[in-house]
Amino acid sequence: MDTPRKISCISYLTSWEEMVETWIEVFHPEDHVLVVFDPMNHKKTLSNLGFNFDELRLFNSKIGVLQLSDIDDGLWLVKNLPKNGPYVQLWSLNNYISDNID
Repeated sequence: MDTPRKISCISYLTSWEEMVETWIEVFHPEDHVLVVFDPMNHKKTLSNLGFNFDELRLFNSKIGVLQLSDIDDGLWLVKNLPKNGPYVQLWSLNNYISDNID
């Protein structure tokens, strides 16, 4: 093994909450957005609700973002997703609104 090397760097750690918040702030500040966690494991549920994701991107995705035209659709989804469905968060106009955890 080579001699250990001292590497100078700056490291950043972030949580998924911070990443989602930043994504919404940067890309969807004026939108209604449903954030879907672990969409690959809930593909059938999402498909039954009419959501179609690109299969290649879905394969490696941990979080899906659905831009909605109406916040009422998001509220309905949060309340009516099956109990065995994905964890979701609703965001509107850059503000966290709700999730589907009771």
